[in-house]
Amino acid sequence: MRTTNNPAADGFAWDGTPKNRRPPRTLRVSPDSPTKLLRSSQPGRCTACGNRVEWYYRDNNGAVPLHPGELPTHLIPDNQRWHVLSGVARPTQDGSPWCRVHHHSLCPATPDPGIPGLQEARRRH
Repeated sequence: MRTTNNPAADGFAWDGTPKNRRPPRTLRVSPDSPTKLLRSSQPGRCTACGNRVEWYYRDNNGAVPLHPGELPTHLIPDNQRWHVLSGVARPTQDGSPWCRVHHHSLCPATPDPGIPGLQEARRRH
């Protein structure tokens, strides 16, 4: 006889935690550390569209989801450019020909923000 309320059969362990759950990767360093090289992007998926995102920490220890690929800087407006330096994301221009874009600007599940440079990138994404 099988019980109908068996959490182990539903992909959960006896204590209610999910089975086969990988522990989160936490490679954070104190913000006043002289090096930020241990910081790492955290791969994930957007909850709205399911596309891949990479989570990076900002200077204020807040996380920001960025599009996983780099895009040519000349296609992206100045106020939408993000750059990752030593594992920390910054919304600045560093003079490089490539930049990152905040995922919500490209997310197909959100309304088009109407920013001229991002329409082609949204279409490709």
